[in-house]
Amino acid sequence: MEKRDAEGEGKREVRARVRARLKQLTPAYIRKCSEELLSSIGGAIQSAKEPLNVCLYAPMEEELNFMSLVCSFPQHRYYFPCIEENERLVFYRVKNVMEDLCHGRHRFLEPRRERQRLDPSDAHLVLVPGLAFTMDGDRLGRGGGYYDRFLKLCPRAMTLGAAMQEQILPSVPVEEHDQKVRHVLVPGREMAVVW
Repeated sequence: MEKRDAEGEGKREVRARVRARLKQLTPAYIRKCSEELLSSIGGAIQSAKEPLNVCLYAPMEEELNFMSLVCSFPQHRYYFPCIEENERLVFYRVKNVMEDLCHGRHRFLEPRRERQRLDPSDAHLVLVPGLAFTMDGDRLGRGGGYYDRFLKLCPRAMTLGAAMQEQILPSVPVEEHDQKVRHVLVPGREMAVVW
């Protein structure tokens, strides 16, 4: 039986409600939120004493965009996801977002598979996309469970959900397999992550 959030909604209803809310946002607003959060994330990773293995993602239309971290902080190693034939999420190294990413079969840019593959236990920071988050770290994704399965493989990584205020809810429906993120970063709120 599907779990429901505090308002009695299931995952499907919450996803539909949040998607409708996100479709109302302008590209300029999403860009502004992305830039503000990039500053916070950049400040956190800049303080790292050694290069980090950072898992990013290429944004879909209404998602925040953090791809400029690759150019802005080249001392770190960046990995982007693709969905393998066995429906597992796997991350490959990307040095240049213009050359190393191509359109995949799941509607988003994916890394070329001839690049270096990340062992999940070596991930230091995982930026986790989602449709909705709670400030306690509960996350509602798009419904495939890809990140939930991946996050189980990298328990030592700092997991960060970055969201616009419109994606923050008091509760989201969660099930046993759903993985929390350790921090949720929202424009206008301070983030204290130190390496």
